[in-house]
Amino acid sequence: MKNKMYIIIPIVLVVLVSICWYAVKNVNSSKKQEVSSCPIFLNGPDQCLNKVSKINSIAKNAKGGAVVVADDGSLIYLKNVVAWPENMLGKKVSVTGLLKKEQYLPVATTDLNGAVSQGATEKQLDLVLEDAKFELSK
Repeated sequence: MKNKMYIIIPIVLVVLVSICWYAVKNVNSSKKQEVSSCPIFLNGPDQCLNKVSKINSIAKNAKGGAVVVADDGSLIYLKNVVAWPENMLGKKVSVTGLLKKEQYLPVATTDLNGAVSQGATEKQLDLVLEDAKFELSK
């Protein structure tokens, strides 16, 4: 009986893992969000906030990380992207991600001697693209 269990248990585990993988794959594929093309804030960013947006702009690096620049000059940070790849920097790119407004940059602090560090104000909200996917514009 014990020998049969050594054979049955791995088979049952493989079947269960296969079923779970198939279910997760189908759920993820049905969750695709509609992508809105954002005209880089000709009417302000609010029309694109909390939506998956596609932005075409120039790739630049800032102290806070990789950014694209809106028509009004405001920066849109690519969350968790430290810098643009060398072959994309300074070129026109197409970036798709969830556009949010949040405190992204670290807040400036003052030490005991009164020296102020670099950083944002406490209430500053930055434009951020989450889960950004990017490519050179065609």
